[in-house]
Amino acid sequence: MPFYRFWALNEHKQTISGLMMGNSANDIHETLDKFSQHPLKVKRLFHLSLSHFNDIDRFELCHALAEMLKAGITLIDALNALATDQRDLKRRILCSTFAQKIHFGCGMHAFSQDEFFDETAFQTLLRAEQTGNLSIIFSTLADHYQARHNYRAELQRIIRYPLFLSVMLCILISILSVLVLPNIEALTPPTSRGFAYTSFRWFSSHLEYVAGFLAGFITILFLSKPLLYRIPIVARAYMGQFWHDLSFCLHHDISLIDALGLAEKGLPTFFQKHTMLTREKLLNGNSLIESFHSLPAHSQTRSSLITLAQKTGDIAGIIHHLSKIENNYVNNLIKKLLSWTQPLLILIMGLVVLWILQATIVPLYDSLAEFKD
Repeated sequence: MPFYRFWALNEHKQTISGLMMGNSANDIHETLDKFSQHPLKVKRLFHLSLSHFNDIDRFELCHALAEMLKAGITLIDALNALATDQRDLKRRILCSTFAQKIHFGCGMHAFSQDEFFDETAFQTLLRAEQTGNLSIIFSTLADHYQARHNYRAELQRIIRYPLFLSVMLCILISILSVLVLPNIEALTPPTSRGFAYTSFRWFSSHLEYVAGFLAGFITILFLSKPLLYRIPIVARAYMGQFWHDLSFCLHHDISLIDALGLAEKGLPTFFQKHTMLTREKLLNGNSLIESFHSLPAHSQTRSSLITLAQKTGDIAGIIHHLSKIENNYVNNLIKKLLSWTQPLLILIMGLVVLWILQATIVPLYDSLAEFKD
C-alpha cells in the first residue's frame, strides 16, 4: 500500500502535515475530508508492502506501546514518540499513520491494517477500546506475536539444517567433478583407481539425474499439500498454532463461534475445511465433543479436555491448557527430531567426505608411490 505525505488545514485554519497510507491520493483526500481536514497537497512517497513486516516487528511495536501506556503516556503520544525514534523508515511511517488516524478520531479503527494487525488482533483492540485496558491488550499481543515467532522458528529449523547440508554436499561434489576429477584421471593410471573413485565418478556423472529426482520429489511433496498436511508432526504443528490463536481470542471475551472463525484464518485451506465443519456443528446445536471431534490431529488428551470443558463450562480456561499441551508436545517433538537428525546428518557428512577423500586423494598417493619406485 503506498505511503503519502499530506498538508491540510484543520478546523482552526491551521496548517498541519503528516503521513498516511492509502490506495491512491483520492483516498487520502476522502479521509481528510471525512475528519473535517481541508487537504492542500498530497504527495506520494513510495510503495511499500506491509507484508514486509514480520512477527518480530509486531512484537516490538506492541511491547513498546504496552510499556509506555503503563507509564501513563497517552496512545497518540506514544505512537508519535515511536515514530520519531524509529530508524527504519517503514516503521516510522507506520507509527505516524496510526498516530495521525487516532488524532483524527478513528480510535482503534486506526489499526485496521490487515497486513500488519490480523483480524484476531484487531478485534481484541476494538474490545480493549470499550474496556479501557489498552496496556494489558498490547502486552498480551506482544506475548502472542513473540510466541508465534518462536513457534514458527522451531518448525523452520527442522527444514533448514538438512536442506543446507544437502545443498553444500551437492555443490562440493559438483566442484570436484568439474575441477578435480579430470586432473586425477589424467595423472593416475587406471590400476590406482579403486571402487571409491569408480563409484564417485559414476555418482558425479549422474548428479543431474539425482538432483532432478530430489527436486521433483520435493516439488511433488509440496504441491500435493494434502499429503504433506497428513504427516502427524505437520498436522500437530498447524493445529498447535490454531489452539494458541483460539485460546488468545477466548481469553479476550470473543465468543467461541467468532473465535473459531478468527483462528482458522491462519490455517491452510486443508485445515479450514475441518474448522468450518466444527463451526457448523456448533451452530446446529451439537455438543462440544461432537463438534471438535472433526478437527484433524485427534488425540485422547484433547478429547478428555474438551469433555471437561463441556461439563464445567470453562471453555476458555480448558482451551488455554490444551494449547499449552499441544505446543509443548510439538516443541518437544521438534527438539527430539533435531537431537537425532543433527548427529545423523553430521555422520552422513563425514562418510561422504571420507568417500570423496578416498576417491580423489588415494589415487594421487598411489601415483606418487609408483613414481618414487
